[in-house]
Amino acid sequence: MRAVLKKQLADFEVAQKAKEHRARMVSVEGPKKWRELKDCLETCIGEINEGLDDDGLLSLAKTANDNEIRLIHELSRRDILIVFDPSSASISYKSDRGKGQFLPYLDGDSLEYEWKQMSDYSGFDPYKREGRAIALGDCDYRSQPKLRLTWEMSEIIVRCAVHLG
Repeated sequence: MRAVLKKQLADFEVAQKAKEHRARMVSVEGPKKWRELKDCLETCIGEINEGLDDDGLLSLAKTANDNEIRLIHELSRRDILIVFDPSSASISYKSDRGKGQFLPYLDGDSLEYEWKQMSDYSGFDPYKREGRAIALGDCDYRSQPKLRLTWEMSEIIVRCAVHLG
């Protein structure tokens, strides 16, 4: 009986440590990933707009909430709202044509993301180029890709915005 109780206590302590570790990673690494994503979006938009009109075709608009930004396709006057949830470190995007979400998970001591496309933007496939599907890393996007880099996330969002135009 004592051995069973000791094992239950040990299992409980391991679960508590894992829970505390996840909470610490979400609270520390989540905001870092959010800042990285915003920086990646700014860089990506700058590269796309380079050589175009003075204002460019894509822009980022900050909102009153630091956990939200809008990616605007100036030509079509459409936008995508991108939202960071600090309590879970999830990042979602939404427009009038669809939405998706980047769900966090722990990979050792690293906070990584899975992409979940919640609606398809009327047949939009962000990984289709010249009639062929492209893979993200070693993983085809249809099998919930593990996104290790924020530029992969920003590329998905920017492709959605460009498609909206």
